[in-house]
Amino acid sequence: MTGASLLYENKKLRHHGLFFIEEMTLGKAKTVVAPHFHNFLEFTLIESGRGTMHIGDTASQFEGPAAYVMKPYALHGVTFFSPARLTVFSAHIDSLNRLFKGSLLYKDVRIFVERLLLTKPIPQTLTPKVFEAIRRIRGEDILADLGFFLSLSPLVRSWSLQGRPDKRFALADLMAYAGEHPTDRITLAKAAALTHVSPSQFVRMFKLATGMTFVHFLTNIRLHQAETLLRHSEDRIVQIAGDSGFSSLTHFNRIFRKTYGMSPREFRNKI
Repeated sequence: MTGASLLYENKKLRHHGLFFIEEMTLGKAKTVVAPHFHNFLEFTLIESGRGTMHIGDTASQFEGPAAYVMKPYALHGVTFFSPARLTVFSAHIDSLNRLFKGSLLYKDVRIFVERLLLTKPIPQTLTPKVFEAIRRIRGEDILADLGFFLSLSPLVRSWSLQGRPDKRFALADLMAYAGEHPTDRITLAKAAALTHVSPSQFVRMFKLATGMTFVHFLTNIRLHQAETLLRHSEDRIVQIAGDSGFSSLTHFNRIFRKTYGMSPREFRNKI
């Protein structure tokens, strides 16, 4: 989970074990973490607090303790409706493949990682055993971190899988481009070209990989850009709508209100 100012984070994790760990205490009565995505696996352990977690096109209510799994490139965000305490564990799952390469366990680890990547991007239930294993992660001991993955393996086998995307589908290239060029109008043809598949293949595989439609994805990028401009510029709202890729001020106001529960002008006045 990243700060609300970043839609896409290509984080270089620095740690001693397999995990990068962030502990957070949120003191406000309401905190919104805007939708975002990143190139690593994330486990969010919510010790206390209540709110709504959005992953892809789904939403779920929670009251801590609760835990969620966000696979790489799954769009997710959260709204807390009370003070909260949480810990976020991030890991590049390719680290597992590299760690076991050449060993007798390499094949089994590759299957585990592939299944984890194919898991549907929806809120997943974690058993008490796995929940406690997450609590014990400290990112300082690779063997201890591996113990966590061993406890997770049976659970991952029970999760629902989605279809297998084409190996040519370069989702990372598209996500990185979109994150670095938020104001670009990315057409379906351009998105397909960036991911090295046909437009029809792109529509199907993007939904499989992220749990949302490409239109939903673009809308979130545009809303994030608009939010940034509302916070950090004095531009007129009609200009912000156009600079963020919205076809009209009316459309922008309607989508913004639906997402944030207020108009762009009201949002700016509350900053």
